Amino acid sequence: MAEKPKNVKARGKGFYVAMYSALGGLLVLAVAIGYYSLIGTGSGDDSGFNTAEITLPVGGTQDVPVVQVPTQTTPSVPQNTTPQRDDNGTIQSGVPQEPEVPPSTAPQTEPQQGEQPTAYEPDIAQEAEFVPYEEALVPSGPSFTAFNTGDDMHWPILGEIVMDFSPESHIFDITMDQWRTNDSISIRASRGDAVRAAASGVVMEVTPTARDGHTVVINHGNGWLTTYRQLDAESVVAIGDVVSRGQIIGNVGAPSIFTAALGYHVGFNVQNDGTAINPHSILSTTN
Repeated sequence: MAEKPKNVKARGKGFYVAMYSALGGLLVLAVAIGYYSLIGTGSGDDSGFNTAEITLPVGGTQDVPVVQVPTQTTPSVPQNTTPQRDDNGTIQSGVPQEPEVPPSTAPQTEPQQGEQPTAYEPDIAQEAEFVPYEEALVPSGPSFTAFNTGDDMHWPILGEIVMDFSPESHIFDITMDQWRTNDSISIRASRGDAVRAAASGVVMEVTPTARDGHTVVINHGNGWLTTYRQLDAESVVAIGDVVSRGQIIGNVGAPSIFTAALGYHVGFNVQNDGTAINPHSILSTTN
C-alpha cells in the first residue's frame, strides 16, 4: 500500500483554519451591516452621522475587506432658511437668515418716542427759595423811600381826637364803659371820608376784624409800621400794593360794636420795631 504524503494532514488543518476565519469574518461583517442598517447610511443621511473607513482582520495573510462603520459626530444646528425678498420683491429661497431675537422684556430706562418722561426733572420743577414774610412784601427795588427816624408822617384824616394815645395809664373807654390803656388814637370822621397813607410803603395786611373793623397795615421800612382801623370793607388797596405818602388807601366805614359810642372814626396806630409810638410826636403839623 502506498504511503500518504506528509503534507496532507497539514493541508487539512489549514483548510479548517481558513474556513473558521472566513466564518468569523462573515459574522463580523453581518454584525457591522446590521448595526449600520439600524443607525443610518452615512453622511448623506439626516441623522448627523459620518462614516470612516476602518480595516477588520479576516484571517491569515489574505486580503482584508474594507468595512464602513459609522462614527457619531455633534449634530450641526441648521440655519434659518426662511425665504427673503430682494429690493424688487422677488423671493430669494434658501438665503440664510439670522435667528429672530424676541424683543427684550427688560424695563426701559429711557422714554420711548411719544412717551412723556415720568422721572422727576430738576430743570422743570425746582424748590422755591425761602423768603421771610416781611422781606417778600417789601420790594427789593427803589419802589418807595423807606421812612427814617426824624421824618414826619401825613395825617390819615383830619378831625377831632375822640380817644387819645395812652399806653401806660388808663383812659376811659365810653363804649365798653371801662378804664383801659390805648396804643392808638381815634380820629373823628364822616362815613366814606378818604383815608390816606401816612408815609410811602407797601401794604402788608388787609384784614377784617370783629373789634377793629376793616384794618390795613403798611410797612414803611426800617421797622416802621402804621395801622388804619374802622375802614369800609371796600378798600382800594390790596396786599403787596406800593403806596406813596398821602395816597388814598380806603374810606371810613361803620364803627364796630366795640367802638360804636365813638361814632364814625379812624383808629390810627404807629409802631417802630414792635413798640407803639405816640402819633402826636410824629405826625406833621402842616399836613
